[in-house]
Amino acid sequence: MDDPLVITSDESAETGLRIGLNIDSDEAVSKWDVERNCSSEISLLPTGGFVRKQKKRHLDKTIYEAYATIFFGKLADAYTQALRHSSLAFFSPQTIRVEHDSEGEEQAISALYQLLCPGNAYNHMNSSRQKGYAVGCDSVRSDQRAAYLAGGLGAVLKREGVVHGDPQIRHFFFLPKGTSVTTIDGVEEFISRPSYNGIGIIDVELARLEDSASTAVISDQKKFRERMLRRFKTVPEGTDYFLRGEKEVAILPSNFSLRDLVQLETDEIFARRFPNLAKSVDMKEMNVLRYD
Repeated sequence: MDDPLVITSDESAETGLRIGLNIDSDEAVSKWDVERNCSSEISLLPTGGFVRKQKKRHLDKTIYEAYATIFFGKLADAYTQALRHSSLAFFSPQTIRVEHDSEGEEQAISALYQLLCPGNAYNHMNSSRQKGYAVGCDSVRSDQRAAYLAGGLGAVLKREGVVHGDPQIRHFFFLPKGTSVTTIDGVEEFISRPSYNGIGIIDVELARLEDSASTAVISDQKKFRERMLRRFKTVPEGTDYFLRGEKEVAILPSNFSLRDLVQLETDEIFARRFPNLAKSVDMKEMNVLRYD
């Protein structure tokens, strides 16, 4: 893949805003029916392994989601490393390019270009209960591993005070074994790493940061937990594996947190990838401060 180049938003006003990593956004795309009841039009750019998420909305909401995807992507990478002693692994696709048909306050067609999250959404997982998966030294079935991953993810989000905002199980993916996911390094180059047969997180446009004991975090986690446990209620030991994932995260010191570090890194990446797009993005207040 060619090295991505940052391009600025100094194109003519007639084209609106075009900023981010340089990809062929005019490439022929195919509709991706990954979700029903989806408010966005999702398309695949097959040659680059990207997804285009297009909908009509205000620019601030487009900017906010772009920032939130970077935060989730870096949090997922950080916890995959922090919990490398376990069988937990996480991935969340970052936004690499933003397009918006207007730079004003009115709603307009916007497009976010994101890295691809491979695998199957939890509500579309193969029901064959395939064997040959692992949790630690245990040989398990695919649905047992998926339950374990879900438990671990929920515990991470609660610990860090992260509200997903729409924790439908279709927004979480079971990453395939033996495949890679694409991330971006510190100099904005695409790199591949193993998926580690982990869990993917998408659609974070309503995400926000709270105190870990806040009502919002507890409510969001309650929905996530109930939906996942209902999904795996017929799986032998499904609840046990979900709880095992939670316990893997609980092993970390009680004061362990990566949120502040990830936020600083997200600020740096966002400013570098989308120069002059926004002064700041506040995930506590869900607020975007743009340049005048």
